[in-house]
Amino acid sequence: MTFLNEIKKNPGLLPKLVIFIYRFGNFTYFHVHIPIIRQILYLIYRLFDLIFLKLFLNCDIPGSTKIGPGFRIFHPYGIVINTASVIGKDFLIRGETTIGNKGTSDDCPIIGDNVEVGMGARIIGGITIASKTKIGANAVVTKSCQPNSVLVGIPAHNIQRKREK
Repeated sequence: MTFLNEIKKNPGLLPKLVIFIYRFGNFTYFHVHIPIIRQILYLIYRLFDLIFLKLFLNCDIPGSTKIGPGFRIFHPYGIVINTASVIGKDFLIRGETTIGNKGTSDDCPIIGDNVEVGMGARIIGGITIASKTKIGANAVVTKSCQPNSVLVGIPAHNIQRKREK
């Protein structure tokens, strides 16, 4: 999926702006190797990141975070993603969500492909979220899960097996 398709798939102006700023920072961080150009582009990225993402939307999605293609955001307010987190392709996230460590170590989540995260969810610790998982609103995920899981609750538990019966 190209950058423009990723922008088009996001609903509304604010999610498009968040994705654009994140991808610009990501490009600068990983693909620009000429030092003076990298510094200029990084300064531009940090300025837009500060004004639009941090001050206006209260978002923290560092350009150095590895997020696969197909990144989509609904309601881009209050999203925090730790730079050490690794996220697969076709990731959908909603507002007020945190993805990061527990504060006692640098272990951050590894999230697979085609994962959807509900409003206000917290995914913390050195865990692995398997592909095609759905995480419910306000769920607090602290343990790894199997593919095709549906995680809800505090602490989050898988309800997929219960739904199949």
